Amino acid sequence: GVSVEDFENLGDFADIFDQMFGDRGRAGPAGGARGGRVRPQPQPQPQRGADIEHPVTLTFNQAARGTTLPLQISRDGKLETIDIKIPAGVKDGSRVRIRGKGQDSPGGESGDLFIITRVHPHPYFRREGLDILVDVPISVYEALLGTKVEVPTLEGRISITIPPGTSSGSKLRIKTRGIERGVDKGDQFCVVKIIVPKGLSDEDKALVQKLAEKQPINARADVQW
Repeated sequence: GVSVEDFENLGDFADIFDQMFGDRGRAGPAGGARGGRVRPQPQPQPQRGADIEHPVTLTFNQAARGTTLPLQISRDGKLETIDIKIPAGVKDGSRVRIRGKGQDSPGGESGDLFIITRVHPHPYFRREGLDILVDVPISVYEALLGTKVEVPTLEGRISITIPPGTSSGSKLRIKTRGIERGVDKGDQFCVVKIIVPKGLSDEDKALVQKLAEKQPINARADVQW
């Protein structure tokens, strides 16, 4: 007789036989392969449509406050006009993603449209993060005595107060007049630039000299060179 151990040994021998000859060495009664398994071939996955990149040129104000623009793009060989929303706060070189507006794919997901922003520099505004800076020229007399000046903002002109004794380079803050981005909003800073008179006569120089003697200023007292 054959013991359980012999059956286990025969099973091991059958495994070795399979490894050497494969299913050809284990033909069934009808001469066909016995115990062979047909593995299903993986089905090809639908390919995603290609993305599209499109440059858009914006003004400083459009980039700062956001805008909606009609855009003509080529999708799948056809020209299509769509309205795109540019969010507030984009910078030069920002990428705005619009899902599903890329090339189509039969049976697959459409690609995306990426808007690459180009922002024109402003003639007098400049940007630092979410803040806007603008230079405000004033005369030396206005700096000494103080004055009110109308300055531009993205929402129009407003009046600001220049305190007496304001130094050149001082920054006067106008809250929430900067760049918007989501719930955040920067400020506007007016950078004072003092303009001094030229071509003083001897009499004018004498008057300035008297003022300098009466109100001396050590302009470099805090400078560590």
